[in-house]
Amino acid sequence: MNSPEFKSAYEKARRGLVQQSMNQLQQAAAKAVEVMIEIMNDKATAPSARLAAAKSVLEYSVQTTQIEELNKQVRELEFLIKYEREIK
Repeated sequence: MNSPEFKSAYEKARRGLVQQSMNQLQQAAAKAVEVMIEIMNDKATAPSARLAAAKSVLEYSVQTTQIEELNKQVRELEFLIKYEREIK
């Protein structure tokens, strides 16, 4: 069990399971957003539930925008680092 081949196979399998779980969560996230929007727009739903859904939609929207901006900045920094290394 301590062989390099076993460790490599184990890590590969573990990464595969983690990736599969992440894919499932991303697919479920789309449905969760649909549910939040339905609750938010349903006049028959309690106002507190509608408010909670609206807050969640807004919070996730802001977080998504922030993550996109951070990803853009990281890509720009990676480009600059690569460029700096190439000109030296």
